Amino acid sequence: MRIRHLALLVLGIAAAAFAVQLAAPGSNAQPLVLDDGTINVTASEQGRGAWVPYTITVRNLGDHDFSGRLAMVKRVQPAPAGLPRVAVTGGRGPILAPAANAGQATPPDAVYQFAVALSPRHKSIYRFQAPDDFLAVVVQDPLGRQVAEGEVDARKSIAVGTLTDSTSLAAELESIRLGDIVTRVTRWDDANPFPNQAAYLSGLSAVVVGRFDSGRLGKEQLAALSEFVGLGGELVLSGGTDLARTTHALPAEIVPFAPAGGTILESLAPVAELSGLASDLVAPVATGTLVPGATTFIAAADGRPLAVETRFGSGRVVELLFDVDSPAAGAAGPGGLSTVAFTEAIVRGLDKMPGADLSGRTLLDPEQLPSLLFPRPSDSPFPPLWLVGGLLAFYLVMVVPANYLAVRRLGRPGLFWVTTPALAVGFTLVSYLVGHLLQAGIRDQEIQLYKIGPSGIASRVDVHGLAFPARGDRRLSFGSDRLVAPYTIGFPDLSPSCLACSFPAGASGGALEEDVLEGTNPVIDERGLVYGSVRVVGSAAAGRGGLDLAAHLASVDGRITGTIQNTGRVTISGLLVYTYYQGAYRAAVVAPGLAPGASVRVDAAPIRIAGVAPQPAPGTRLTAGQAISIIADEAGRRTLSHPGQLAIVGFVKPVDSRLAVDGVAPGGQVVAAFGMPVEVESASGRLGDVAVPRLAASHPETATFDYVDAYDISLPSTSGPLVLRYEQRLYSQVQVYDWQARTWRPGPFTQDPASPLVMFARLDPTEVRDGLVRVRVREGSMSWGSDLTVRFPGEAP
Repeated sequence: MRIRHLALLVLGIAAAAFAVQLAAPGSNAQPLVLDDGTINVTASEQGRGAWVPYTITVRNLGDHDFSGRLAMVKRVQPAPAGLPRVAVTGGRGPILAPAANAGQATPPDAVYQFAVALSPRHKSIYRFQAPDDFLAVVVQDPLGRQVAEGEVDARKSIAVGTLTDSTSLAAELESIRLGDIVTRVTRWDDANPFPNQAAYLSGLSAVVVGRFDSGRLGKEQLAALSEFVGLGGELVLSGGTDLARTTHALPAEIVPFAPAGGTILESLAPVAELSGLASDLVAPVATGTLVPGATTFIAAADGRPLAVETRFGSGRVVELLFDVDSPAAGAAGPGGLSTVAFTEAIVRGLDKMPGADLSGRTLLDPEQLPSLLFPRPSDSPFPPLWLVGGLLAFYLVMVVPANYLAVRRLGRPGLFWVTTPALAVGFTLVSYLVGHLLQAGIRDQEIQLYKIGPSGIASRVDVHGLAFPARGDRRLSFGSDRLVAPYTIGFPDLSPSCLACSFPAGASGGALEEDVLEGTNPVIDERGLVYGSVRVVGSAAAGRGGLDLAAHLASVDGRITGTIQNTGRVTISGLLVYTYYQGAYRAAVVAPGLAPGASVRVDAAPIRIAGVAPQPAPGTRLTAGQAISIIADEAGRRTLSHPGQLAIVGFVKPVDSRLAVDGVAPGGQVVAAFGMPVEVESASGRLGDVAVPRLAASHPETATFDYVDAYDISLPSTSGPLVLRYEQRLYSQVQVYDWQARTWRPGPFTQDPASPLVMFARLDPTEVRDGLVRVRVREGSMSWGSDLTVRFPGEAP
């Protein structure tokens, strides 16, 4: 058979196969295209912070089964303005501030995705944790066609979780409004059980427990609740006759009042009065014993506690000694105090840095770390010039003269047309193998950020900057960590365009495909990698370990003094202290290290961190000391939750995060830093820097469109006369509470000669109790007490 006959036979077979395919039933049929609105999707963000709870509901409103994919997408967001930065010199070199991220205008999208399978007239609810900047959801059919889309409800909010058997408590909490901030409530039940890790409570500001038997919680769940408080969360306990049932199984460190002896009827007028209201409601109030270290912040006329609180770690526990969610407290009634009382309890645990939103504080937020801390595409290794030149010269010699001479010596010159392409293919394979050996595999630049609580409580966030030496697709797994996140979208200057992306950023450029596949063991699929691709991903967990510190610090004339002791089993290096006051972050080097059991005396003046650090030239590499300094700065800033607070920062030996790429652990470098929030215990010389105003009550006046707000200004231990100062453009009808007489004093206030907009008044000793000065004001918008302060007489602003 001649070659042309063979070619005709092959073409005939191909044509016949194509005809059979066209004729086959359904071979060219498209799946049913759903009518618009058949598939419906809604989504809401149940918190704010590093990892927050999301709830997505997908409904099939049609008459046919549906299967496909649900994706929550992170869209392109404008880059945030850089924070002021400058270098601070210390005992072991400069504390450098992070440089701002540079990048293109259209960085790529990232996706959390789930498989969807719905019968007609059914719905599925998806609950999971992700960073709080995913704002869009889409549903696609098996062919990738979009059949539904929606926006994530991400209004400003405070997030509250509830453990209760009550059917009305959630509605009372959802009625809480703080200016333009709404309240989002997560209710745990048999279908959605309470988490067994504190990391899953990230994004929540408070957990409310009332009308609930705490004995129903398991050991891990109780530990998670205690760790949540120790890491900065708030626990609100409520109950009158059944308060003992609510508290009996809780760890002792998170119970400020031990109920015993039944209840007694008391007026709830003081609860209403704190919000500028009046009430004649009477309710059963639990009797018992105030735990050492706890304080009463609302008391009846006879001094009996109505509401108490205590601190554990950087968190707070508030216990309402009456059943807020009951008819006696006016629950569901027009004159009820349920929402008022819950507002007064929950706002006590809210902390806010200037310019930041309220958010959960269980985990340090790892987003927007400086890109200088991670590998860059230009860092990918290239073979040396001598090797490339030598291989190329060897190839040219072998493929032409040596090859030609060899086939002529064999007397078969026609083989030249076979040996030449064979040599080219062989050379390509050898060069590819040499390139892989030189690139030395995937490199991981890892940063571990710990937040430290009491008794070894800690949360950990890992951020990995992965440099990939070859094109293709990879799957990342994260050991036992159940919270994972793609961060590459925040680093567009590290991310070359991908190949065949499902969610392109726009017509102006390509995007990478970075999909989180949720499940029992979530993974991240990295697709469309090219040589030099850098991907930034993260994971998080919480629990207890061997890192533990005890700190007793004071503010003396602008200096931080006191002691820090390493009470854990882990050696610490590079100890620093960070703080924020007078509109600026400040830092001081404390010690080069601290062995287990050792302690160090602190006497340092924190240096202001301000100005803008210059952008390094392209190709500039950080030294090891500079990278360490930047990480310390980031850990310190991210640990602080309100002005006047201190953050102890240091470094420890990292743990194995168990990241794996296609089942294999990558090589690289790891740096582990921690931050521990600490409150100043005493102050002298300057008090205004460390006096912390905290919202105690808020009630909107619908007739005048302003607010009656109460603030508790928290003071460290101090002595001598005190002065209250406020800005009269922000506040009117200012009143100070007399704790002994249980009355409000409306003045008199005097204008400050040095600042005509400032009013001040000397405080009586009875207006300070347990380190609190209570002030009630009327304000047009919620200021969070930013211009209310307590100082020593004559203290300069």
